[in-house]
Amino acid sequence: MTAQSQIANPDRPYYPALDGLRAIAVLMVFATHYLSFEAGWIGVNLFFVLSGFLITGILFDSQDRRHRFRDFYARRALRIFPLYYAVWLGLLLLTPLVHIDWKPINLLWPLYLGNFIGVLKTLYPSHNYSLGIISHPLVSQPLQILYINSGHFWSLCLEEQFYLIWPLVVYSVRKRIALLRICIGGVVLVTLLRLACHFVFSSKFVGAVVLHNLIFFRFDEFLVGGAAALVLRGSSAVRLRAAGSWLFWVATILLVVCRLYPRLFNRLVPNPLGQATWIFYFGITIADLLALGIILMCLNPRNWLSRLLKISPLRALGKISYGFYVFHDLPSHYYRYLMFRWTSSPGAAVAFAFCGTLLLSIASYFLLERPFLKLKLRYED
Repeated sequence: MTAQSQIANPDRPYYPALDGLRAIAVLMVFATHYLSFEAGWIGVNLFFVLSGFLITGILFDSQDRRHRFRDFYARRALRIFPLYYAVWLGLLLLTPLVHIDWKPINLLWPLYLGNFIGVLKTLYPSHNYSLGIISHPLVSQPLQILYINSGHFWSLCLEEQFYLIWPLVVYSVRKRIALLRICIGGVVLVTLLRLACHFVFSSKFVGAVVLHNLIFFRFDEFLVGGAAALVLRGSSAVRLRAAGSWLFWVATILLVVCRLYPRLFNRLVPNPLGQATWIFYFGITIADLLALGIILMCLNPRNWLSRLLKISPLRALGKISYGFYVFHDLPSHYYRYLMFRWTSSPGAAVAFAFCGTLLLSIASYFLLERPFLKLKLRYED
């Protein structure tokens, strides 16, 4: 979910439309949590495929550098850690004031293992793993229903796990064709693993956790982007770029058909799990192709979608999308509580949440993130 730094490497091409793509992705996630937008889950796919695309390109292009591991991990840490750990430090400092009910399991979040909490929630549903608030100076009554929502950090955990695993593969294998085969083989393998899980686990466990939260079953999204980055560094680059619009429209049509006629695809899996089965077995893969098509279209400055995504408001939001993603759902219970004290309009609550998130993400970017981004120049050859 990290945004591209304005402190860019002059040797690496910069595509402004990708900032607009980040904005669209984070707005889709926001709409999911505040407007129950059904297609919002695709926003996370966009982030994952884009991360795989950019990170694989960076790793492949830097594999001959002397300090490649140090430089890569230092730059990732400077981009990701300051805001992420500032949030957890801030919550810790606020604990004496609002009396946050910390649980030992919450330590998995700072370790970037919080995505496994979903597994525990499924295995032990009677336990409460949320960060609850016992008291608050702005609220007089008990806060049994108000929590600090950190559940959306599961995707940040997956990205960090990808950052830990993938450099070891790229820097060890090195050869472009071999890496491309790994990416393609990994996409096929993970897709088949998601389908195989249907015959091993219960429907609740598969739908809610295994196919959604764990890196083993979402790694193909990063590999799709990685494969594209590798192809673009070979002789087939022109043909792949030309396929962007085709991928976009085919994937869009397939997603619409899946949504309108889910039973058609559920019949391909014996004993379907329900209306959402197509998302886990077919939807994730199709959304990956959609994301890839959009990314390829963004690389062409004359493409209609590229021009659309380069408009100033989207690019501005894209540059602060990391902070926007981090903050958008953390205080959602408070946004709703405070707004409904003044008005019962759901629209007003959504607007209040959007404005609050926007202000927090802007402050975070300029006061916290940007100073650390400037330090990334120390790790450029």
